Amino acid sequence: MDRIKDSRLTLFIGTLLGAVTLVVYWPVRHFGFLNWDDLTYISRNDHVRGGLTWSGITWSFTHSYSSNWHPLTWLSHMLDCQLYGLNPAGPHLTNVVFHAANTVLLFLLLRTLTAATWRSAFVAALFALHPLHVESVAWIAERKDVLSGFFFILTLWAYARYAQVQSQQAERAARPAVPSSRFEVRGSRFKVRSFPPRFWYWAATLMFACGLMSKPMLVTVPFVLLLLDYWPLGRMQNEECPTSVAALRRVDRMQKGQVRSPASRITSTLRNAVTEDGHHASRITHHVSRFTLLPLLLEKLPFFALSAASCLITFLAQKAGGAVASFAIIPLDARIANAAVAYVEYLAKLFWPINLSPIYLHPGHWGFWPVTGAAAGLVLLTAAVWLGRRRFPYARMGWLWFLGMLVPVIGIVQVGSQAFADRYTYLPLLGIMIALVWLGAEAVRPLAKASPVVRSVLPAVLALAVLATLAWRTREQLANWKDTRALFSHALALTPNNVQALYGLGAYMVDTGSIDEGKRLLEKAIELQPAYPEALGTMANLLDGQGRYAEAIRFYQAALKAQPDQEGVLNNLAWLMATCPDTAFRNGPEAVRLATRACELTGYTRPLLIGTLAAAQAETGDFQAAIATAERAKALATALRLEEIAMKNQELIQFYRQGLPFHEKKGS
Repeated sequence: MDRIKDSRLTLFIGTLLGAVTLVVYWPVRHFGFLNWDDLTYISRNDHVRGGLTWSGITWSFTHSYSSNWHPLTWLSHMLDCQLYGLNPAGPHLTNVVFHAANTVLLFLLLRTLTAATWRSAFVAALFALHPLHVESVAWIAERKDVLSGFFFILTLWAYARYAQVQSQQAERAARPAVPSSRFEVRGSRFKVRSFPPRFWYWAATLMFACGLMSKPMLVTVPFVLLLLDYWPLGRMQNEECPTSVAALRRVDRMQKGQVRSPASRITSTLRNAVTEDGHHASRITHHVSRFTLLPLLLEKLPFFALSAASCLITFLAQKAGGAVASFAIIPLDARIANAAVAYVEYLAKLFWPINLSPIYLHPGHWGFWPVTGAAAGLVLLTAAVWLGRRRFPYARMGWLWFLGMLVPVIGIVQVGSQAFADRYTYLPLLGIMIALVWLGAEAVRPLAKASPVVRSVLPAVLALAVLATLAWRTREQLANWKDTRALFSHALALTPNNVQALYGLGAYMVDTGSIDEGKRLLEKAIELQPAYPEALGTMANLLDGQGRYAEAIRFYQAALKAQPDQEGVLNNLAWLMATCPDTAFRNGPEAVRLATRACELTGYTRPLLIGTLAAAQAETGDFQAAIATAERAKALATALRLEEIAMKNQELIQFYRQGLPFHEKKGS
């Protein structure tokens, strides 16, 4: 009966967590696409907006795009377009559903690992409602956060099952032999035996691979698994890891080779005998050989191999996309200093989540006192965790989880211009949340001697007050993400000279018809950062549309000088030089060169760019090549279900067959 009540309580809490998450984030169904990666990722991505196609699926696995290689994320966006078209409500709600699912799965995972129902529920609620996670959920382009989080939690769950089943088999192996059977008797019911450890081991590996293909930030997962081995799984036994006598005996039997798993086969020659030094107390200390860690490390070899492969692919993709800043731009000492400040900023925003911005610009060099203070704070916190490692192992686990999971995005390898970002905290802060909740439970333990009302009601009231405050702040923060104007206006209110926000708001104004206001913002961005390629390219597009071709060409060339491999700028300049209504600005050979480079950068996978190359070839008089290229663009557009582009190329083919290049009309 107790087990039935426990199951019902778990079901109730899980359902409540999911429902509250959906309610808090429900306003996103009215939000639109942001003119900040959403358009690049979805509405202007030829391979995504056409929905699920074989051509798109192949592209997602074989090409990097926008400095990223995350094929499962692309597939999820394609599925959204297949189901909802280009209606932003669909992908917004998909993000929320993933976040709600992650919340429920996190609760079930922690409860399975620790058997602490209410602590697990509180951690999951903190994860669901903290405003730092609004960026990951309310921004469609950050689907990679919630999707990778989904596979991350499934990886930990499968790994926990692997360790649990392995331990259970070790216990059965220590008992007297009984006749084998496919069934185990449980009262009047029969239950098929669970899958063997190797099944869960490779399931965890598969989920990890899926997580890496959603967002490569998960490369630190092998170290997270080692932390789980330390606490709460109790598989890493050393002089500093307190655990239960039962867990020690299970590990003792596993280390002696009573269970053969993928890990035990790898490390069979490296096992060492384990000696136990226990006493009758809730916490004991287990002393073992220094080599106890080695089998657990070797057990993770497939995970480390996947991490290494993902690191290499990601670095190459981001370097090819021009997203990796060189040490000439940001020196190593400045990166290390920023990393120290970033760690402290994340902790500060965990406890006091105000003035949250979509863009925290990198200052280049922080002052002496911010860096010194941040470094001193990190050293003191690390020392406190180390000193309390025996009594509070979860604090050590949580602190190392936080420090380690942020390493890929802490800025040593600088990608982009941000100093730090709210979206980077989606999974790393889980470690701190776990540590804080378990420490809080220890802090209120003296209430056990108080009256039943104080013992049960006071902690619940405090927890609900914290969660209500976070939910209120999350709703406030959500309002800043409702559209591009609200987002970048909020960023500029916090930092008026935020160049990226000036550009983003300026480009949005131009797109929505507020030309003069948009131009003013773009000019201010270029004034603050003259070599800002995106602002220069957008200004060139604006001038091109106004028929100011000489100025447009000058801005296009300045944008390419700042960043040579911008396929969009290359394509737009090539189109101008091939089809300009003013003969003074047409240049067929140069248009062919520019359009060819744009197609090469994208692997000839974008029909719009291929169509521009056809127009450039026609301008040079090579109509046979132009027809063949336009046919190729039309076929690819048809395969990607981009009917408008396919029809446009069909119209252009009629010009080329008549021996005529295509030229825009004046004023069009």
